[in-house]
Formats: sequence, C-alpha cells, structure tokens
Amino acid sequence: MRVSFLVLLLVFVSFSSAFASSWTIMIFMNGDNNLEEAAISDFVEMVSAPLNGDLVNVVVQLDRSPGYVGAVEGVCDNWSGTLRFVLSYLMAPYSDNAVSNLGEVNMGRADALVDFVSWAVDNYPAQHYALIIWDHGDGWRENENRVYEPWKVAGYDETSGDYLYMDEVQTALRILKENGYEIDLIGFDACLMGMVEVAYELKDYASFMVASEDVVPGEGWRYDLFLEDLISTLIEGVDVSPIDLGRMIIESYKETEGSTLSLIDLKRMDDVASLLRELSSALRDDSSLARVARAMAQEFYDPSIIDLYSFASYLAGIKGSSTELAFSLCEAIKNAVIENYSLLSDAHGLSVYFPERGKGAYDRFYEDSRHDFSLTTGWGEFIRAYLDETREVLNVKSGSLDVNGSITDEEISGAVSIPPSEASPFKAYFKNDGNSLYLAVKVYSDTALGIGDSIILYIDSDGNSAFPTDRGDSEGMLRIVYDGSRWVAYFYPMWYDHSEYKVCFLDSVYCPEIVAKGGIGDDGFLEVELKVPFERFSFKPGSVVGYYLQIYDGNSFSFVGEYPYLLSMGNDEQIPTIYIPARFEPSMYYGLRLAEGGSDDDNDSEFVASSGCSLGQGKALNILSLLPFGWIFIWGVRRR
Repeated sequence: MRVSFLVLLLVFVSFSSAFASSWTIMIFMNGDNNLEEAAISDFVEMVSAPLNGDLVNVVVQLDRSPGYVGAVEGVCDNWSGTLRFVLSYLMAPYSDNAVSNLGEVNMGRADALVDFVSWAVDNYPAQHYALIIWDHGDGWRENENRVYEPWKVAGYDETSGDYLYMDEVQTALRILKENGYEIDLIGFDACLMGMVEVAYELKDYASFMVASEDVVPGEGWRYDLFLEDLISTLIEGVDVSPIDLGRMIIESYKETEGSTLSLIDLKRMDDVASLLRELSSALRDDSSLARVARAMAQEFYDPSIIDLYSFASYLAGIKGSSTELAFSLCEAIKNAVIENYSLLSDAHGLSVYFPERGKGAYDRFYEDSRHDFSLTTGWGEFIRAYLDETREVLNVKSGSLDVNGSITDEEISGAVSIPPSEASPFKAYFKNDGNSLYLAVKVYSDTALGIGDSIILYIDSDGNSAFPTDRGDSEGMLRIVYDGSRWVAYFYPMWYDHSEYKVCFLDSVYCPEIVAKGGIGDDGFLEVELKVPFERFSFKPGSVVGYYLQIYDGNSFSFVGEYPYLLSMGNDEQIPTIYIPARFEPSMYYGLRLAEGGSDDDNDSEFVASSGCSLGQGKALNILSLLPFGWIFIWGVRRR
C-alpha cells in the first residue's frame, strides 16, 4: 500500500509540474498567397517535434491558395480553403487529418483571428498561451517590389484580396481579452514586425512579443528545434515561462539565415513611448541633431525603418538639448528588449519608422487615428517637421513656354529640371508665369507615338502630401492622352476614403483649357509641352503644390522607374494606367513653390522642387542635391 501511494504521489507531482508549465501554441497560418509552399514546409517541420498533446498543444489554422502548390506525394494532398489541425508527431497536412474544415476563410479579418484563438483556448486549455501570426509582414514600410502599400500589414489573404492590418490585430486581441482570453506571448513569423509601433499597438493585450526588425527568410522560424526544446524541458519537470519560450524561439532562429529576432516586454512600452514623446517634441526644435543621428543609425531591408536604440544612442552622443532624453530612451529600450539576436552590429531589438529624403516618402497614413503610436508620441508630427526642415531650396527663374511641342534651350533656361538617368534618358522642366503651370518633358523613345500613350499628373493643391478627404475638393489627377492625332486632357477628381483604405475618384472631366502638344522627333526623343491654368486646381502664385508625374506607353505599357503598385495585383501584372477604383498613392513631401511673377531677375520669382525618383530595378536617382524639396516622380515612354 505504501509503495502504491508513493507511485500515485509521484505521478500526481509529475502531472502537476507538467500542467503548471503546459502550453497551447496557436499558429494563425495564412498560406493563401505565394508563401503556400513555405507554409506546408513549416507544418512538416512542426510535426517533426515529439508532439503528443500531454505537455504542449500545437493547433494550426492553415489557409491555402488554389494557385501555388498541388498534391505532393507523401507530404500533402491538394486542398484549398482553411483547415484546423491539432498537431501530433509526424502528422501530415492532409485534409483527412484536420479536426475541422472551415471552407474559405478570409484570414485578413479580425473576426477570423478571434474565432481561431477562442476555439483553441476553449478546446485546448493550458497554463500559458502563445499566438503566432505566420505570413507576410510589412511593419510600417513598403517592400522592394511595391506590392504592398506602406500600411500596417501582418498578413495577406490572396483569395479574399484582403490584408490583416495592425489595427485589426489589436482589435482582435482586445475582443479576446474582454472575453477572458489571455495571451502570454505573441510572435510574428513575418518580416519587419519588430517595430516599436507594432509593440505599442499590442501592449495592453499580450505580455511579450517575438518579432524581427529585419526580414524573415522564406524558411521562417525553426519550429522543430524550439518545440523539441520546449517539450524536453517540460518532460524534465522544469517550468517554462513566456520569457523562456521566447528565448527558445530566438535560440532556434540562429539556425536560419535570419539576421534579427528579439523578445520584447510589452509592459515596458509605455515607458518607451513616454520618453519618445518628449524626445519628439525636443527634436522638432533641433532637427540638425536628428539629421546627424539619422544618417548614422542602423537601417534595415527597407531604409525607411531604422533601429530606435541606434538612433537614440548616436543622438545621446551629440551634445545638445536632447542628450539626456536620448540617453534615457536607450535605457528604456534596453529594459524592454529582454533578448536580442542580431547579425547586424547596430540592431538592438526595436525599430521605428523614420523615412529619410530619398529613402522613401512619408506615409500620411502613419498618423491615422486607428493607430495609437503616432498620436501618443507625436513621432509622425516630428517626421513631417524633420522632412520640412531638412529640405534644400532650388531657386529658378519664372517664365513660360511656347507650347508647340518643340523644346528650345531658350524656353527652358532657368527652369526646374530633372536630369536624365543613365538607364533611360529623360528630362523634365517646370515653369510658371503667375497664371499657368508649364511642363516640358523630353524622354527617349525608339518608336512612334501610339493611341493611349499618356502623361499623368497628380496635383496636390494644398501641399500637404495627402489626398483630400472630401470628394468635392479640387485636387485630382490629369491624364493627357494621345488619341492618335492629338493630345487630349481629362481631369479625375480624387479623394481618400479612410473607411475603405483606398483612393476614389469621380468620372473624368474633359479639360479643353489645358494645352498639350508634342511628338517624337528625328532624334528619337519624345518632346511634349503642357500648359495647365492655375484655376483648374484653385492654387495661386506663391503657393506650394505637390506633384506626381508619370509618362507611359499605352501600347506596351512599358515605363521607366517604379509605379505605385495596386494591392490586389502581383508584381508582373502591374499596368500604369487609370484604375477603377484608383488605389495608388503618390509619394511626395511637398513639390513646387510657384513663382509670384515679375522679371527673371526678381529674387522672389522662384519655385522649388525635389525628387525622390527611382529607376527600374530599385536604383536610386541621385539628384537630391539639386532638387531636394518635395517629390516629383517621372516615368518615360519606352517600347520593348
């Protein structure tokens, strides 16, 4: 009897110890996009760990696309839609192994995340809960191929054409918390999510976060290694806290090609945000210090994202009004970053959005009321002030052009000019006479004009770098299109619909008052001149207006440079044309300051411009020293 009691006691103690440290790991796995193959691979990796459900529950909601991966013998069958799995050792992602078939689920919706987590917790209770969001990640950035706009995205559902925005992740976690579901650790197996903005969004709804400042390789995390480590530790009767699990994930990640991964204490984010709010205010009055520190700070895959500690530490080393605040911010970041793995010398675990002139335009959506960070810290306001204060001004002469389609040296003398690129030569010139804006472009082309060849000019009348929110405003887009015999102008009034996250426009308006002439000469260059009366856009001499300009070939759709890609289309599907509904956004800071008239010798007869132009293949066009105030994007006609 004493022996039996001892055996029962040991079993009870062992079970209690295991339950005290048990985990349910929930993986919200959106493979309904071009990452489907990687999703299947990671699923197989997970089940290679010794899973049995006694110590660790691993539940997966996997959404697949019908267009990328079919049946793979011995690996998976050919199913699409969304299935839920409770993983066990060596279980394959066959549809027969799923515990439920949900049909097609839009994994870009907050309610899909709520439904998955609540189902998992209700059916697989544990002492601790980890939620891993697996997919593409944007952080606060725009990727190399510009497939995503610079919005806050933690996933993309291709079948539904929808994105899981960060405010939707926050909404889902808030709903879960209000209903008694607690998340100990949230992880992002996705690129560039290790940002202070992301952590701040989630600080009230999870305890810890694991994410990468830089890109995550296609292979993703090493699920086999950290799950095996977790299970073996629990078998030994050792408690595994959320911090311990985060460290296991990071340790296993060292076996990948990934360059950064960090564990963040979300309870510390209020301290970081409070200091950053004070620093933002101080730097608005001393942008020169910020400029030096920004130039030295660690950048990542997207150069609009920098390491926050790196920036603050360089700022702390510069004697000035913000030195002590910057030092305190460094200490707060060190307290918030529990564990940091980095192959980069100056990456310390938390990044921040900080576009620099020539390294990405300011995203006006950054200050949207659905996102807490910028409103709380004033960081967006600081960035706008910084970009404004660090501009350089180019003084040029006012004047007009004889709009006859033939650009002469005398006409363009003193005009703002964007010089030719090495890849495909073009030039653009701007002048005004106090009543009209004159634009002349000279672009290399190897063939004659065709129907549909167009010049598109978006004008930001109030110079605020943003679309208006009222459909009745005068801002909009001009399309100067060649109809086979002449150039014809149409105006598309545009405004931004915040509820739909997209730009909308009304029907086009024919504009006979806009004069456009030009063609392709014997030298193989397209020369086109435009005269746009000021009244079309309700601006006046002396005002600052923003410009976005593109020129493209209506037949082959070839063009020079980058195009603001649509969210719903792949990189190889982009066509530079008028979309309905319009969903692109011009990236610009300010644009042109129009001259107030007078003779060519008047000091006040000037307008200023700058360009963040890029060439094809992402090559930077280095003209910032000439035109660094605002953004003008130029594209050239080029037949293939």
